[in-house]
Amino acid sequence: MKICLIGKYPPIEGGVSMRNYWMARALAERGHVIHVVTNASEVESEFRIHISEQDKDWYEPRFRKSKGFVKVISTEAALKKYHYIPWSNPFVTKLASIATRVIREYGCEVIYSYYFEPYGVAAHLASRWTGVPYILRHAGSDLGRLMKIPDLKTTYEEIVKAAGLVVTQGNNVEEFLRMGVGRNRIFTGFVRAVPTEVFNPQAEPLDVQGVLSELAATEPSGKEDSEYWRADSIDYSKPTIGIYGKVGEIKGSYDLLRALGRLQTQGLDFNLLAMTNGLKLRQDRFCQLIADQGLASKTWIVPFLPSWRVPSFIRRCTAVCFLERNFPIAMHGPSVPREVLACGTCLVVSLEIARKQPFVERLIHGVNALIIRNPEDGEELATQLRFVITHPQESLKIGAEGRKLSAHVEDYEAFVNSCEAMFRELGARRRNPAAEAKTTKRFEQLVSQVQSQLPWTSLLLQDDLERWVRRYLKEKKPRPSADEDVGLFARFLRRMITAKNLDGQYLKDILRYDMKNLPVIVKADGSYPYETLLFRAGGLGLESRGEDAANRLKPYLLPHVEVESFDYDVDRLIRCLQKRKALPILPREKTYVLFRRAAGHLRSSTYKINSESAELLSLLDGIRSLATICSNLAERYDCANAEEAKRIFIARSRPFLQALFEDGAVGYDA
Repeated sequence: MKICLIGKYPPIEGGVSMRNYWMARALAERGHVIHVVTNASEVESEFRIHISEQDKDWYEPRFRKSKGFVKVISTEAALKKYHYIPWSNPFVTKLASIATRVIREYGCEVIYSYYFEPYGVAAHLASRWTGVPYILRHAGSDLGRLMKIPDLKTTYEEIVKAAGLVVTQGNNVEEFLRMGVGRNRIFTGFVRAVPTEVFNPQAEPLDVQGVLSELAATEPSGKEDSEYWRADSIDYSKPTIGIYGKVGEIKGSYDLLRALGRLQTQGLDFNLLAMTNGLKLRQDRFCQLIADQGLASKTWIVPFLPSWRVPSFIRRCTAVCFLERNFPIAMHGPSVPREVLACGTCLVVSLEIARKQPFVERLIHGVNALIIRNPEDGEELATQLRFVITHPQESLKIGAEGRKLSAHVEDYEAFVNSCEAMFRELGARRRNPAAEAKTTKRFEQLVSQVQSQLPWTSLLLQDDLERWVRRYLKEKKPRPSADEDVGLFARFLRRMITAKNLDGQYLKDILRYDMKNLPVIVKADGSYPYETLLFRAGGLGLESRGEDAANRLKPYLLPHVEVESFDYDVDRLIRCLQKRKALPILPREKTYVLFRRAAGHLRSSTYKINSESAELLSLLDGIRSLATICSNLAERYDCANAEEAKRIFIARSRPFLQALFEDGAVGYDA
């Protein structure tokens, strides 16, 4: 297969660049041809990998046996000719243009993009211009940060919806369904693995001085820019603590330096070897803290090295630390711990990162890793580092046990198979006319919208959903608007349930719940089908009003507020569906839910309420005065008189009524 990959690639450092590299290499080894379109040559110096002449064969690998290869085409630096006002580097335009030329010239069959910005947007444009479908894979920052920015969100939603395949993890599927992506266009079968043929204990330990000599020869300014490009040789007989990747507060880098500073004041001797940015480190807090902690004479810093040379760095260390904590993006899942384990070097890792590993239950502190509960606790971290420094042989044993664990969890063959499966899945759908006819645009759109707008019904129907959508489409020949289509499909299901053509103990209740949550259909004039009523905050003010004035109040539910009763506890059922648990056997039990469609919002808010609240709300009709309501409650609570009922009303119901009033659900006529 001929693939156009648009994304990060060395010399850009980081996890996404690394994953793109190993995927391209693995596919090329299987005989595929990968054209990488990237802006890697324009990466800023602080995020640039040091690639030497000896890395050439690794950078664009070719495999004679399979005839597969990787070809890299990078954008041109934004010179003066690119200038326009206001200035920005036109990455999207350049990437889309180059990709389009590459696709047309080399006959690429599919586009693969990783990261929304700028690669996914460029892939979308190239796909539109060439007719070649694209696969879109996201990173944690795409959903966790960039997608939340209003000025970017619409574009990202559009490229997601237009993608031939969206690659994600299982816990993000619902989010993409809500965006309108059909379940059959969401790929969750991607396997992550470390290439253990490269990351293993047999890797030759890094020649630190050799790397620094390389740097001095190619970038002579580097030595001047940082006092930590060391001229003297490192003493490999001393225990060496390693750290690699970006440095920063949440990376635990400064926690490490403070802990090592404490140990050096206690007379311990060791090396600190860091692989990170070197050209601007003198101004960085990392290097300042090295000096402040008295670690300058113990520290060697090498630049970012390409992924295929990282195993040598790891093998040069007695232990490698990865102490990330309090990371703002929950789905962030770095590969560093797995790389260290695969190389058989002792891993010192934060509990936060240990818990993110799919094999966390097999990580055992003191056996196959050293786990730091809180890297900010200087004493805890210093204690574990003291063990590494004073017991290097024991640390080697921990590393060896880590390697055994890695051998059980890493399956690089499965990773390559999953890559091929992803491309085959998209390719098969393109080449199979029958499958294409089966999934017409309307069918696919309706299935996607039903999954988004009737989510719990869809989960309850599971594989039967598409069958019922097809049956509905056979009946509903004229095409309504997209939103009306979902509503009409819901009514069709309700009719099938009534006619007993569709069985399911809880389906009737779940469908009614979903139907009450359907988006409000805006009228042609842009207005909503209910009046937008706004009331001042401050509540009903029952206590502050005069007796007669309070008794004359006629509270009522606003037009967009409804109370619905169900035969079963739908709240419990939905929690089970949400967690993909088997539905329990529930008794028939009246359950009340309040649905509120807030003005200007597309979906309802729901509140489970008790029978007393439901009864109270049934009395709020704008006709009954407060005095009348209290009289009704007097009978309900068996009160002596209406005054006592009013006191009960205020004590029991006022907070609930007040909250509804402030939420725009209840009004009143004076």
